[in-house]
Amino acid sequence: MAVLLVSLLKTAPIDGSLPRPFDLGFHLFWIAGASVAAATRSDLFHKIFVWVSLVSFVAYIAALFAKLH
Repeated sequence: MAVLLVSLLKTAPIDGSLPRPFDLGFHLFWIAGASVAAATRSDLFHKIFVWVSLVSFVAYIAALFAKLH
């Protein structure tokens, strides 16, 4: 979760602006999911969150690379 917060907060000093809504949304989604995962013992939640995180992370990277081209 700390890595996500640093990643989110580094945007302001580097770019001189707040993160774009797309970037902010994905970071907040992962931070919220990690917070719930840390607070719950539900095996089912953890199993589902792993796959949801994987799919959303791949989508996030694909969208970032699409912007580069």
